[in-house]
Amino acid sequence: MNQASTIPPTETPKAAMAELTPPTPIRLSSLDAYRGLVMFLMMAEVLSLCRVSSALGQSAFWKFLCHHQSHVEWIGCSLHDLIQPSFSFLVGVALPFSLASRRARGQSGVRMTWHAAWRAVARILLGVFLRSIGRPQVYWTFEDTLSQIGLGYLFLFLLGFRPLRDQWIALALLLVGYWRHLRYIRCPGRSLTTARSACRTIGRT
Repeated sequence: MNQASTIPPTETPKAAMAELTPPTPIRLSSLDAYRGLVMFLMMAEVLSLCRVSSALGQSAFWKFLCHHQSHVEWIGCSLHDLIQPSFSFLVGVALPFSLASRRARGQSGVRMTWHAAWRAVARILLGVFLRSIGRPQVYWTFEDTLSQIGLGYLFLFLLGFRPLRDQWIALALLLVGYWRHLRYIRCPGRSLTTARSACRTIGRT
């Protein structure tokens, strides 16, 4: 009897199972916690805290909660205003992990691109569908969070394959373009002027 035959037979299946068992994916706890906070802020809208604030009159506490459960008029920011940017941020942070996972599974660039395009179109159409519920016609508007994420998802995906320099250039162009848009936005009923001087007392349409 040779030396190999003296190995206990119970160890071989265990070793084989250990090799075949895929590693448990590691979750980024901070990202999950932030996603949960954003979902809470979005779902908290059903609490109608502004109605409670109106009923209680001069309560500073409920006025504070009402402020952060609704959009500001034009100037300023509330927690409710940060929901859509937070979802976009979460998509951007999660994308490198998704790309690394798909590359590890051996997916080709073409397959990943088609998958990203499908997800983008699905988000746009789902956003249009949700905005059209209870409406007399289909609303092809893109001001909802899902549609906006879908419109930018494919471009973000393709940018993920570009060098770091190109990503910084894209970020700078987006920030400058967004600043120009907000500074010279045309307010309802006003001529083209700066947002800070003309939109301070005008409600969002």
